[in-house]
Amino acid sequence: MAIQAHFAAGDFTTSISTSSASAVLNKPTNIADGDLLVAFIYCQTSGGSITAPAGWSLLSADFSSPRTCGWYYKPIPSAAGEAPTSYTFTYSTGSRNVNVLFRVTGADLTNTVDVVSTTMASYGGTAAAAASGITTTRDGSLVLCGTYINDGTAQTGTFTQPSGYTDIWQGQTPSGNTSAVDVSGLVQAIAGATGTATVTRSYVPTSGHAWLVAIAALPQSNATVPFAVNVGLSVVVPGAKEAVVPLAVTVGAAVSPATPVQAWLASSPYYAAHRGGSADWPEETLYAYSQAAAWSPRLALEVSIWQSSDGVWVCSHDQTTARVFGTNYDIPTTPWTTLQTLRTTVGNQPIAKLTDVLNAYATGNRVLFLDNKGNQSIAAFFTLLDTYGGNTRFVIKSFQSGTSIAAQAHTRGYTTWGYYYEADVPSLPSTQASWDLLGMDYTASNAAWSSVLSYSKPVLGHIIPDAAGKTTALGKGATGLMVSGVVEAVPQVGAGSTVPLVIGVGLAVSPLRTGNAAVPLTVSTTLAVQGQGGTVLVRDITVRPGPVVTRYTAGPATT
Repeated sequence: MAIQAHFAAGDFTTSISTSSASAVLNKPTNIADGDLLVAFIYCQTSGGSITAPAGWSLLSADFSSPRTCGWYYKPIPSAAGEAPTSYTFTYSTGSRNVNVLFRVTGADLTNTVDVVSTTMASYGGTAAAAASGITTTRDGSLVLCGTYINDGTAQTGTFTQPSGYTDIWQGQTPSGNTSAVDVSGLVQAIAGATGTATVTRSYVPTSGHAWLVAIAALPQSNATVPFAVNVGLSVVVPGAKEAVVPLAVTVGAAVSPATPVQAWLASSPYYAAHRGGSADWPEETLYAYSQAAAWSPRLALEVSIWQSSDGVWVCSHDQTTARVFGTNYDIPTTPWTTLQTLRTTVGNQPIAKLTDVLNAYATGNRVLFLDNKGNQSIAAFFTLLDTYGGNTRFVIKSFQSGTSIAAQAHTRGYTTWGYYYEADVPSLPSTQASWDLLGMDYTASNAAWSSVLSYSKPVLGHIIPDAAGKTTALGKGATGLMVSGVVEAVPQVGAGSTVPLVIGVGLAVSPLRTGNAAVPLTVSTTLAVQGQGGTVLVRDITVRPGPVVTRYTAGPATT
């Protein structure tokens, strides 16, 4: 389960007071086993301190100036065993205060803190505070940005969150000198630098600070599992009794990462079929996706979608249908009953529904990239994906400026990919924090590639048409490839491909034999191959007893 901050009704509680020596925060009604409770506590006292209730730990504090504020957390291994109905945080000096407590799921309850910023960003007479970036050390960490402001007179305003961050909660004291706080966050799927996070107030506050902290996600298993293969070895020697020599082979097998997305990212390089392989087959059709899927079980499928006027998700890169289908319809204003009559001008393939692609290929370890081109019906879009594995198998893709959908994807724990061209390099500092994976045109200059690689995030080269393009992208530092020429650039894994298998066995035969007498030898073994489906054909088995080579052919293929 990916880490996620929850802020729906029943997931968070607040406490706001004009004058109090403590904050009492009720336990969220939706509390569940494995939750982490996180609290952001603020008091309008300069240089004070905060005493947390039993069971709570300090994550990060600002007790110096201008006000008193701190992050705190409490693991909840058992909701039933969590007896308190509320939690009281006490201030060294009472004053106006504003506080929030919320649930986080998927956090590491043992090693909870990933990293905390040591630098406080000040509003310093401006409407914006640029919180210094941090470098997370754990994949999937929840990065939280906390900010507070104080004014000499009553003010009313709002905060704008950093690019790529989703607002969790913002509130302010009800009267008098205004104090206000804001909490926002994002899930950083791949460990590395976050970049600066700028929080803006709708007016220039008198004072205030902003800073970043990161909570570690529950680690996924990458264990090595020992297992034994026992082979019964029958040695027949003329004039001697038949002997059975048991042979045990212990092998360390690496367990695949817990989710399809993690397994895909663990390969090197990793590949995605652009529009299903747009250089080889009619793009975005079921036929294209079937060909790409059959080419390799490790190949991710990229799908662009628009929603028809009657709510059907349609596979198409373009908003209109003329380029691929000849007849021109505007998809968002056309019903599916009309669109389903279309056939591609090349290949005569029907237009596809997203649900047909999901039903066929959102299974096993298959990864899909989804690009909601029109940013239509975002909540319904994610709800649909959640029913097919959600953030475990889908990567949310968009052009680099699509930071809004990236923020909404992060609230649900999805991995995001933002793609750039050379002309977009100036946008990298302000947009890259929204994306877990970055993309760069494989034909871009080395300088552009140096810029995108400087953020220490995985970078996919796009759009790769052939083997030469693949070589170019990998040479510039790409760790993955968005490929239009699947047949030309992606290694085939499936029907017709071969996987070499070498088994080395030390064999001792007794009693001692001399001369050139033949020794009949029977070896019987059971071979288990773990994969992602398909047919395994065992053939051309070679037995090498010393310098003599004897070749045998295996029996029929086994599925």
